[in-house]
Amino acid sequence: MCAAVKAFKMKLKLFRSQLSKGEMCHFPTCAQRIPQHKHAALGARYAKHTNLLIEEFDRRLTLSKEEDVQLKLIQDPFSEEVPLDLQLEVIELQCLAVYRNKHRESSLRDVYRSLDNEKYKNLIEVALKTFSIFGSTYICEQTFSIMNTNKNKQRSSLTDNHLEDIMKISTSNMSPEYDKLVAKKR
Repeated sequence: MCAAVKAFKMKLKLFRSQLSKGEMCHFPTCAQRIPQHKHAALGARYAKHTNLLIEEFDRRLTLSKEEDVQLKLIQDPFSEEVPLDLQLEVIELQCLAVYRNKHRESSLRDVYRSLDNEKYKNLIEVALKTFSIFGSTYICEQTFSIMNTNKNKQRSSLTDNHLEDIMKISTSNMSPEYDKLVAKKR
């Protein structure tokens, strides 16, 4: 997921650079519909909008140096850059050909599941924290989907308080006990 975000940011930077020069090679519809003599002027305008998007990505999705090193380490525990507190465990792991082969042939989760919990305690802890980030993105996407379904043009009078109540009900695992509630009302 991080690689996809980095690739997207790099593409945005490429688009900004090309648009500022009036090049429309990655925008064939624009190249067809906009006359050639207007490419430079409109490209510069689009480049400004692209730059705003890049700045917003940088503001929201920038990793610190530490976080970036940890992600790279979890992705490839046989890399050279290792946080100080994990160096001994990583050296131990790097010297075992079994794990090197497992890393090539298996998923990352399988590699970390196969590690000895006592021997690689800190490395496993960092891996679990990292993996939990990606598991929670599904929950966020699901919640935004529910919110977008409930707050639309047809329901424009929905207040934030109402939306909050709907979100609590929609995302809760609890199911109402109708029989109990009806019995209390009697």
